[in-house]
Amino acid sequence: MKKILMTVLLAGLPLIVYSGINELKIATIKKVYSPNGGDEMIYKLGTAKLKKSIKEMQDAEEYDAQISTGSNDLGGQDIQNVKYTITPSGKVKASFKVYNESINTYYTLKCSQKSCLIDNVE
Repeated sequence: MKKILMTVLLAGLPLIVYSGINELKIATIKKVYSPNGGDEMIYKLGTAKLKKSIKEMQDAEEYDAQISTGSNDLGGQDIQNVKYTITPSGKVKASFKVYNESINTYYTLKCSQKSCLIDNVE
């Protein structure tokens, strides 16, 4: 009986851990869309690779103050009702509407057991 119970508990453990990582991913991206979020938050929560890419864009003067969050092109719109989902590939999809236009932004994150960093924005 104990072996069966232990097997059932251990079989469910990966699902619990996976669920916890997904919650961390969504919590991280929610910070991007918080009142104090935006592009600065993406940089703050970015991996070294993402920060290097942002810096290179800025240095090349190709950077136009937008990283694809949609946060800087909203004309002062307050972003509400953002829906966060995990895609089959493990990315976080942030979806919302502005002026009846659907905006979807995909985030790739690198996570440990305690935190996540943004590695890419699409």
